[in-house]
Amino acid sequence: QLETNNCHTYATLKMSDSDGGRPIEGHTDPNFPPPTGEWDTPVIIYGYTPSFALAVLAAVLFLLLAIVHLWQSLRYKSYYFLTFPIGLVLEVVGYVARALSAKKNPYNLIYFILNYFFIVTAPVFLAAGIYTVLSALIHRLGRKFAPLPPKFVLWFFVTSDVIATITQVAGAALIGVSQSNRDDPTTANNILLAGLAYQVFAMGCFVMSSGVFVWRARRAVAASGLTAFVSAFGVATLLVYLRTIFRLAETAEGLGGELQTNEVYFGVLEFAPVVLAVMLFAAWHPGRLVNPGQRRADAMGDIRAVFTFLSGVVRSKLSPEAQNLHWRQRLALSALQSKSALLTSRQRTFGSSGTSAGHLIREYCHAKGLSLRSVTVSNAGAQPFAAPPAILHFITPASAPATGLIVFYAYGGGYAAPIAVLGHIPMALRAAKTISAKKVVFIEYSLTPRHPYPSQLVQAASGLQTLLDAEGVKASEVVAMGDSAGGHLIASLLAHIAVPSPYALPVDLHGDQLAAAVMISPWIAMTTDQASFDTNEATDFLDRPAALLFKCGFAPNVGEPWANLIDAPDSAHVWNSVFRPATGKPVVRKAMVLTGTSEVLMDSNVAFGKRLLIEVMAPSFKSVLALAGALIAPVVGQFPPTPEGLTVLKSKFNENITISFKEPGICETTPGVKSYSGYIHLPPGHIDGLGQEQTYPVNTFFWFFEARKDPENAPLSIWMNGGPGSSSMGGLLYENGPCFVNPDSNTTRLNPWSWNNEVNMLYIDQPVQVGFSYDTLRNVTRNLLGSVQTLRPGAPIPEQNVTFHVGTYPSNNRDATSQGSRNGAISLWHFAQVWFQEFPGYHPNDDRISIASQSYGGRYGPALAAFFQEQNEKIRDGTLDSGEGENYILNLDTLLLVNGCIDRKVQWPSYATMAYNNTYDIATVDEATYLGMIDAFERPGGCADQIDECQRLARLDDPENLGINANVNRVCQAAETFCSRYIRDPYIQQSGRDYYDVTQVDPTLFPDPYYAAYLNQPHVQAALGVPLNWTGSSSAVANAYRGIGDYPRPGWIEDLGELLDDGVKVSLMYGDRDFACNWIGGEAASLAIPWSQSDTFADAGYAPLRTSCASPKIAGQIRQHGNLSFARVYQAGHAVPAYQPEAAYSIFMRALFNRDLATGRVDTAVKDDYSTSGPADVLGVKNEVPEQYPDYCYILDTSTCSARQIAALRNGSAVIKDYIMLEPSS
Repeated sequence: QLETNNCHTYATLKMSDSDGGRPIEGHTDPNFPPPTGEWDTPVIIYGYTPSFALAVLAAVLFLLLAIVHLWQSLRYKSYYFLTFPIGLVLEVVGYVARALSAKKNPYNLIYFILNYFFIVTAPVFLAAGIYTVLSALIHRLGRKFAPLPPKFVLWFFVTSDVIATITQVAGAALIGVSQSNRDDPTTANNILLAGLAYQVFAMGCFVMSSGVFVWRARRAVAASGLTAFVSAFGVATLLVYLRTIFRLAETAEGLGGELQTNEVYFGVLEFAPVVLAVMLFAAWHPGRLVNPGQRRADAMGDIRAVFTFLSGVVRSKLSPEAQNLHWRQRLALSALQSKSALLTSRQRTFGSSGTSAGHLIREYCHAKGLSLRSVTVSNAGAQPFAAPPAILHFITPASAPATGLIVFYAYGGGYAAPIAVLGHIPMALRAAKTISAKKVVFIEYSLTPRHPYPSQLVQAASGLQTLLDAEGVKASEVVAMGDSAGGHLIASLLAHIAVPSPYALPVDLHGDQLAAAVMISPWIAMTTDQASFDTNEATDFLDRPAALLFKCGFAPNVGEPWANLIDAPDSAHVWNSVFRPATGKPVVRKAMVLTGTSEVLMDSNVAFGKRLLIEVMAPSFKSVLALAGALIAPVVGQFPPTPEGLTVLKSKFNENITISFKEPGICETTPGVKSYSGYIHLPPGHIDGLGQEQTYPVNTFFWFFEARKDPENAPLSIWMNGGPGSSSMGGLLYENGPCFVNPDSNTTRLNPWSWNNEVNMLYIDQPVQVGFSYDTLRNVTRNLLGSVQTLRPGAPIPEQNVTFHVGTYPSNNRDATSQGSRNGAISLWHFAQVWFQEFPGYHPNDDRISIASQSYGGRYGPALAAFFQEQNEKIRDGTLDSGEGENYILNLDTLLLVNGCIDRKVQWPSYATMAYNNTYDIATVDEATYLGMIDAFERPGGCADQIDECQRLARLDDPENLGINANVNRVCQAAETFCSRYIRDPYIQQSGRDYYDVTQVDPTLFPDPYYAAYLNQPHVQAALGVPLNWTGSSSAVANAYRGIGDYPRPGWIEDLGELLDDGVKVSLMYGDRDFACNWIGGEAASLAIPWSQSDTFADAGYAPLRTSCASPKIAGQIRQHGNLSFARVYQAGHAVPAYQPEAAYSIFMRALFNRDLATGRVDTAVKDDYSTSGPADVLGVKNEVPEQYPDYCYILDTSTCSARQIAALRNGSAVIKDYIMLEPSS
């Protein structure tokens, strides 16, 4: 039977199976090849050939609606409604499969199943969204109106829908199989029918429940302004229910029925109800209308924003101007463009109603639990700009200090749209956290066009004056910040303070100046006839039509300097008055314009910055083009701030010696525990015995922490990191100090295993030029990807970015620091004489002094302790020429060395063993290399022989190791070079392993590197009272020590023996994962110390280290006899306290308080012949290889970055947050 429909001829087939069974009825389409494929059915199961146009239309519509719903659900945080976009995505897949059926092969069973599965399954997710809306409405309007509890509504109806859908899908699949196999589909059809019938029943119950609720709550609905939304909700629910009834009727009629074989019914009763329901929820999205506190926005604005976003992505991809943008930058730019479209559609609504941002600030603070205080300001301005009263909102950030700066913040939004404040509040709070501000004060100003500019300037001026007068805030405590239009307002305010506008009252800073002003992407001129709108359109998030709307809010002439801050005729005079006044102080101490490298206002900001830098030559102004992530940190301090709040004392022994210090109030935040940071300033010529004239000043930095427990009766320990040339701030901030630095590189957290729990700790940056210690200061430019250059006096300060910094550092002159360990000990003794006698913050009842040092401290520690002992003896027998004043006996108690490199000849052989036969069974080099390392040490003229010659000459020609003999320096330096090249370097070149941890692949970012940026944060430098940037490792010091061949020189291990025989406790602690100064060599050094009880110590066995009596865990192995102990700490690298803080803490405390190291239960002061017992050798005790630490690029250490990441740093495409590169990722 032939029939014609829609230009296609269809054949209705009626035939019998070859076996004479039931006849097969169905539709075929002669426009397609006969069904011959494996997955083809003999007839078209749809009952017709689907319309390709309808399928494509549906797929496109549902895709766009899915994007709109996803946008709205995320934007309004209505995550419960994410089932809607999920369901819409399933609709898209179903209609794509339907389009494939229509275009490619209507007989294909796979296309049919995909079409049916996804189109049937999708409404489950849509219905789930509808059910959650009812539940949310019940919560919003009151449970008393609901016939069913909201939780029951959600779970019962969603579960019912899932059960019904599973049944339907199973039935549909069985129908397809039956048709394919030419079987009777009746059973399969009945299963499908049962699923649909249950769905109709369940949804009918939901419709009735919803109707009862809406009727009962009709007055509450009207009072809440939800009438339109509830109406849309009701219509949408009925449309989905209509679609469900259609599916039941279609199935009940059976295959070949009118409803199943006519696509018109499908289009009208399946596609149309669903798409209409979805559109209704797009126009009245529950996230805006059901959630309390969400503003009722224009739904078309949301839809326009989505389409703007999509078009922005396309434009940024096709535009040549945007080709250099990273894909993440393109997405971000398109998002900004979509937001500008949203603002444009709402601007007149906000402006005409005079809406302000106050309620948004209050809601944010309430949601985040932040303390908020609001103060109304009485404004005074000239007519017609007598603006309404402004409001100051005082927000106290979480964990804010009690004292500090105050951020006076002006939000953006073109003076018209208050919703910009939602993004600016968290940014302002982050900025406040960065500079340790105690409060953020938002100025709530009136909006245009009802209150045109300069109403906002009138309000800002009055608000600032109120802050200074009524609130008692000093101008020097105020950091004025603003973004976009807020940046314009801050700039206008600076101009007004210097040259008052006729519209606002003058601002009196009471002879002071603002601490800083930060204008973030300011709209520096409220015009659209500028380069920012004429070029780079692909990267403009705000187009000219949108900008014109905001421009309409400007009442005064655009030529006035308080409105147009760059092109006005008087602007040069105004800005000279701000930064270089003829009399008095500048308005602001430091100011900065910060702009992104790809945005609409960049060109104007750059022009403004250049004008101030070149024409006005503002000395305290910076213009920064920020790469991603480089936002707030460089703002308040590029060069360190001038130290303030210092106590400066002249020595009572020598008036040319001074002590400067302050209480920093950072890091150690335990209540009642004091800390002091400062300097001992020794003038040139003060230190004698160096072997050369001291022609340079020595300004040695210290940071002292009282013990948390009983500081008056606690002993004191000095801590020094090694290097040579490494700052002790590393040990403080990532090993054993009171605090650790957080991943933001800006804040800290307390360390529960801090060594100052029970001991007064004195951290010293030594020798001079290390850390914060300095000889003379110089200003430099520092390129992370290149070199350091000294800035000439008077030279212009270059612009900075993520990789290019300016700063103040020591001279970097290798002749202006200690020349070797003995030399450093002499300098440090002079420091100690002043500090222990004259520093007023230290009043001990226990005058015991201990020394703890690490790594190269294997030389520092013995040299310093031995020199202290020598000087003590001279003081006691009266042979020390005291010069001026008295000399102080430094009573040494304990010397602790952490992974110390003590004696090169004793320890070099261990490097081959550690590389090839370590206790983690990691062969880091092959056997041939291992044997070559041994041979390099043992062969004639090799490492051992060269060290012997170095030591022989040193004892003969430079017995005090002062570096005064050039031949000794040369021979010892050559010995170290040879040994390093042939014994150490094969591991570095072949293993691919970390130098300080054999279990980790190089590079390893552990301990955490965050302290490197923290110590150069302006607020940290100000708190510490330092006049320079921090140097983590001084090349000048390293070159000075290596220049005299300090490494292989003799005497350090002999010094340990003399200390032991003098009764000083010596404790050696080694992590067993370290290669640099490994535990095998440390054990050899402990056995090689020449002292009176060396044989008894060697006979002592190893005892397990337990950190507590109840702990079953063995943390390491201890060999101890008398006052000498050696500890192998399991699973620890070079910096043991960082890896195993509890074990290191236990060893340190037990050593200082005279307890045995293994258990802490034996009083070694009473039992002074105590010895451990156990195995004589623990090399056979193996450990499991730990997991690898996270790998990431920390930009202050470019060795952690890949070549691809370095390239991204160079070309500016890197995405960086808190000095960590997020993109390209590691």
